[in-house]
Amino acid sequence: MFVDFFIRRPIFATVCALLIVLAGAVCIPTLPISLYPDLAPPQVIVSSNYIGANSKDVESAVTIILEQSISGVEGMRYMSSTSSNDGTSAITITFNTDYDLNIAAVDVQNRVASVQGRLPAVVNNTGITITKANPNFVLAVGFISPDKSLSQAFISNYIDVYIKDALKRVPGVGDAIIFGERKYAMRLWLDPSRLAARGLTALERAEKLGAGFGPYVLQAAIAACHARALTAEDTEWTRIVALYDALAQITPSPIVELNRAVAVAMAFGPQAGLELVDSLTSEPSLKAYHLLPSVRGELLSRLGRFDEARAEFENAAALTGNARERTLLLERARVCARSADQPTGG
Repeated sequence: MFVDFFIRRPIFATVCALLIVLAGAVCIPTLPISLYPDLAPPQVIVSSNYIGANSKDVESAVTIILEQSISGVEGMRYMSSTSSNDGTSAITITFNTDYDLNIAAVDVQNRVASVQGRLPAVVNNTGITITKANPNFVLAVGFISPDKSLSQAFISNYIDVYIKDALKRVPGVGDAIIFGERKYAMRLWLDPSRLAARGLTALERAEKLGAGFGPYVLQAAIAACHARALTAEDTEWTRIVALYDALAQITPSPIVELNRAVAVAMAFGPQAGLELVDSLTSEPSLKAYHLLPSVRGELLSRLGRFDEARAEFENAAALTGNARERTLLLERARVCARSADQPTGG
């Protein structure tokens, strides 16, 4: 038989095996990558950005909602996610090795689209990115200036402008990341009087143009209301309240709500503002924020509740890290104490 031929001639069989191994070794470098078996499972990454939110808010308002929708998508093996303090959310969905990556991305896109209405408006405004990529690194390249004539910022900017996008266009490349990226920036010092004279005209023109204000336009509009007024009494507080309402819709934040409470107090009286401030006292992110008891103390003093106001000013003084602010707050507490000791007229 055929097998017996090789059993009776071991030297010949060994030579044949060596020839087969050598032929395979010669052919491996010319073998197309597409013919290699798929070992790494395909992955789809869903990333989004919730501006101004901490990791807890990102997880509860974005990540969990997306996970609940994506869970159970066809071909999925497992899923992992991260929620960061910079407002970013990243969900990595790993599929079975034999599942088509293009179909997987479409399935995930459909699941994400079904819950976009439940996500914060700022997340939808900044966009949800769905990437077909494997997080494993294929290549790492270092860029240097041999004669030290180019700075790290220049090299980083050059890579970002001329190299990064070109690499991402290479077939099979999912993403290109610049580690230690540095970007050029410009620091501007503004003259308040010239800003009020020139900048407000540009802002008014931007307001007339159209539909939907972004967070920066709203913040600039609030600053413009303050810049136009010569005194606090002349400020358009009702307009500022409306602007803070719009800003809270786009970038919900306890700080925005506290500023809105101050504007409400100036527009509609200290009692209305105090009710809003009281609703923020249980907010975890404001526990160590000295301006919360400071604002509450100011509103209480305006309502004649000097004992409570004194306690709030003393609490604010204990929380602040600025010596000048601490002195000012303690002085306000002493004024409230003297006012509380004065007898009321009958």
